[in-house]
Amino acid sequence: MSNRISSIISHVISPAASEAAAVNIVYASRPKWPLPASFDAESSKEQRHPKSTLRIAVLDSSFNPPTLAHQALAQTADPLDQSKSQPFDARLLLLSVRNADKALKPGDATFTQRAEMMIELAHGMEDQSRPDADPSLTNVAVGVIDEPTFVGKSTKLLKFLKQRVESFSTGGEDRTDIPKFQLSFIMGYDTLIRFFNPRFYDSENGMHHSLNRFFATAEEGNGEGSSIVWSRRGALTDGQTASKEDEAKFLDREDIKQYVESGKIKMLDIGEYEMKLSSTDVRGGVKKADQDVEASSVVWKTMCPRRVVQYIEENGLYKEQ
Repeated sequence: MSNRISSIISHVISPAASEAAAVNIVYASRPKWPLPASFDAESSKEQRHPKSTLRIAVLDSSFNPPTLAHQALAQTADPLDQSKSQPFDARLLLLSVRNADKALKPGDATFTQRAEMMIELAHGMEDQSRPDADPSLTNVAVGVIDEPTFVGKSTKLLKFLKQRVESFSTGGEDRTDIPKFQLSFIMGYDTLIRFFNPRFYDSENGMHHSLNRFFATAEEGNGEGSSIVWSRRGALTDGQTASKEDEAKFLDREDIKQYVESGKIKMLDIGEYEMKLSSTDVRGGVKKADQDVEASSVVWKTMCPRRVVQYIEENGLYKEQ
């Protein structure tokens, strides 16, 4: 599997890669992901009930390594869907091979290793799913993308998804059944701050134009109709913490408030324990345990899903940083 994943990632990041090759899937729980189970090969055409819009939860992160916080975010329900009448139809764990503010450092897991850990995370989500659970928890994919910004990811993902679903159609099928896609990007508060930081755009005016395209629906102005679901974090990237007052002040900013009030930016609570977890602490815990047998305190093992812990141990990750 490693060779296949490495090949896919190399193709995605190749300077010669076309825009269409900037996104690829390294794992999907169903052959026709993101389409629901009714489109599997064993289902008859009469059993298929195509929706006009498929709602996809996208968790884009470094996954270095995946923690229980990633798992909680990946499994979240739409915080506005209180009646559970409109759950997500599919989920995507997305690895960016070119982030706007992060680069590979010595001791980091390779992109291939991260993708393999993400697959373990996806398998864990499928294992935990109950018959009465949200069906999207078993309709999961792991993808890679060569795009540093979220607005760019939205554009490229929507194009990729349309092409992917179209490829499932045979010559005799009616392509008018091809659904539209609505993406919900799930992120921590620290990432939300970066999302609205002008330094990640060509200019401040360029940022506002990009945000309008990202959030606006086709009916509102030829937009993409994407949204954000964010969670509190125990500590921000710089180690500082944000109070609820800080969050409220940030969300009340003139250029952000409109999206909050329209429900395009929604907050979720993943729990006190999960919100404090970080991949940095896991990497540090692995190194500390390796250097001090007495402290081979399994603390870091409580921070990650079981399958990810097993992968880290079997591959000897994070012992040298």
